[in-house]
Amino acid sequence: MNENCMIEGDILRKWDRSAETAVIPETVKTIGTNAFSGCLKLRKVIVPFGVENIGVSAFAGCVSLESVNIPASVKRIEIRAFGGCAALENITLPETMESIGRSAFSGCSSLKEVIIPDGITEINEKT
Repeated sequence: MNENCMIEGDILRKWDRSAETAVIPETVKTIGTNAFSGCLKLRKVIVPFGVENIGVSAFAGCVSLESVNIPASVKRIEIRAFGGCAALENITLPETMESIGRSAFSGCSSLKEVIIPDGITEINEKT
């Protein structure tokens, strides 16, 4: 991590826009609004166990993002969290997932499969 990244408390606010890989620190509980938005070179993200929320447009416009792991600790994926991630091909959501926000995967033109767990209690329209 470098000076182009910002974490406030347990919220990841901003990541280096030039990064190709992101390993999120284990102290993070929330990936904040637009934290990775516009990281055009980002290809892979490793989300540690302990992250509970992926915020609004957290990865929006990460057109090169191919791979992201969603650990069992994640309960919510917010509105447009992965919107416009054109290279994302598949994503497996943990059984502990509770809510998927509106248009969470809109514009993911390469997405072939999303495995939705039985425990989901809320899927918003256009998801």
